Amino acid sequence: HIVQTIMSSENTPILAATIPAFELFISSWEAMIADSDLEDQNIANIISPGLEIARKYYDKFDNTNAYIIAMFINPSIRLEWIKKNWSAEDQEAAKEVILRKV
Repeated sequence: HIVQTIMSSENTPILAATIPAFELFISSWEAMIADSDLEDQNIANIISPGLEIARKYYDKFDNTNAYIIAMFINPSIRLEWIKKNWSAEDQEAAKEVILRKV
């Protein structure tokens, strides 16, 4: 529900919020699957196909620089999300994109 609220907010530029929202959504579902016991296995079985689809679309973000640029030019995000949530290698790649495009 939080991700839906983020993506539909009139106050948040949707493109800039896409990657953080997807990462929140994916990590939340991964945690639900990891924490599920035998009683909750049905939940994991239901969530897994949706998680596969979400990862497929998340992987497509690598094919465009628009999301990185949108986060960078958003004053409330800039590089902070990337610094907090991405690996050092991905941070460097994002910085290179920004330097080339901006």
